[in-house]
Amino acid sequence: MAGKWLCVKPVVLECIRGGESASSLSRRLGMSRETIRRWCREAGLVLATGPHGSLAQVRERDRQRAIELIGQGWTNTDIAHELGYCREWVRQCRVALGDMENALRRGRRGGTRHLASVDQVGSGNVGRGRRITSKERVAIALLLDQGYSGRQIAIRLKRSPSTITREINRSQRVDGSYDAGVASRKAFERRARPKPLKLQANTRLREVVVGLLNQRYSPQQVAVRLRHLYPNDREMHVSVEAIYQALYVQGVGSLAQELKREKALRSGRKNRIPRSRLAGLPGRGRKTWVEGAQISMRPPQASDRAVPGHWEGDLVVGGGKDGHGTALITLVERRSRFVLMHRLGAGRDSKTVVDELVTMVKSLPGKFETITWDQGSEMAQTQSFTIATGVKVFFADPHSPWQRPSNERLNRDIREYFPKGTNFATITDAQVQEAQDELNNRARVVLKGATPHETLAQQLNDALTA
Repeated sequence: MAGKWLCVKPVVLECIRGGESASSLSRRLGMSRETIRRWCREAGLVLATGPHGSLAQVRERDRQRAIELIGQGWTNTDIAHELGYCREWVRQCRVALGDMENALRRGRRGGTRHLASVDQVGSGNVGRGRRITSKERVAIALLLDQGYSGRQIAIRLKRSPSTITREINRSQRVDGSYDAGVASRKAFERRARPKPLKLQANTRLREVVVGLLNQRYSPQQVAVRLRHLYPNDREMHVSVEAIYQALYVQGVGSLAQELKREKALRSGRKNRIPRSRLAGLPGRGRKTWVEGAQISMRPPQASDRAVPGHWEGDLVVGGGKDGHGTALITLVERRSRFVLMHRLGAGRDSKTVVDELVTMVKSLPGKFETITWDQGSEMAQTQSFTIATGVKVFFADPHSPWQRPSNERLNRDIREYFPKGTNFATITDAQVQEAQDELNNRARVVLKGATPHETLAQQLNDALTA
């Protein structure tokens, strides 16, 4: 008896591969379904469960074909006849598309209202609140099967390319394929509210964020630093808005209650400061040290930050009683944003400033090509500085601080440590060094989450191995 059935085994497996269910074959051949299932397991064929049976791969292929026909406006009856399934199975395919069910025509004509052409799906209305619809997901699946790219699909659906790409990436299955029904279900699950806040649910992430904020990182710097430190761990990524929400919107359990500093954010400024109306106009009086060293004469590699060695400098002037003669020399490398600071406890005349600058430059031999300064009189003896160090000094235009953006930003950060009115005669060199080290080890958004210290070290390593 066993030999009788073994002779039909190849025929049974071929029918299964063709899409016929085990139950149908059992009834037609008068043999046990368990025997057919055992043969399928031995042949490595996976059968789909449910009343319709058949090979799982075939069922999935038919389901994709059914979704394609739904998108073309076919009725349930026509799809059932075309694929050899009952109308209930086709209806379940429609239900899996979520909101797609609302687009069905009622009555004898059946079908869908708007999917006769993919080009009719996109309305062109974009902006806040315009979510991807189930009809658009069907169109995305159809166009992907036809080999369209994300940008080409966006043009067909009148959508932003980033919207389509994001939809495909976050809704695709494990094997990389995109299924409209699966995508609709995932979208429904993502819309569920309320959601647990990431900074409340992830204690490890919360501790790191609080630690960085205590180091005077801005929320934007925190977000980019996390992506730099944990590039492959999405659980350790958080958006800038989420940090602001945790600082200001939440009540009990907000991040502000855990910070060790009085100000949650570094900046107390509420409005941007407009550029001076005097920008570009010549300054008063003749400044002989500026002649022949205007910023327009600075080499191009210094302007585009293409190579290291080009710096910006300035004085942070002290204040308070008996503190008007004190200052802080600040230098920042334009490419790596590496910072050097030196305290002037008494006197900020040109000779004193130039002598201290020579010392600072010699602390990093070979790392200085140019320095860009404002037109202050503290650099009147710039010629002697160039002779002593070989470093050329260029001067920005009057009332144009944006020509030295890195140094202006640095000076603002320095005021967190030494507010206006600070008498630098009362500040120790150790305090200045501590502030310098903290600034050099703070992640920068412009460096994609890296620190100035890390970037300068990488530059030095590249120079040695070149």
